Amino acid sequence: MYAIVRAVALIHRSKDREFIIFLDSMSSLKALSGFKLELDLVHNIIKDYTHLTNNGKISVFCWIPSHINT
Repeated sequence: MYAIVRAVALIHRSKDREFIIFLDSMSSLKALSGFKLELDLVHNIIKDYTHLTNNGKISVFCWIPSHINT
């Protein structure tokens, strides 16, 4: 989740408009998609993500599996 916070902060400072955030944490994606707002990190990420979207930045989360069959 902290890596997502950092990615969103980098996006905020970037002049680019479109981004893909690759992550291997399915639990983080589930927390974000389920709007687990009782978790401060999730609440802050959703708030910041919404702010970016309202400012014309497009960000997509993309899950990549890791440690499979290793």
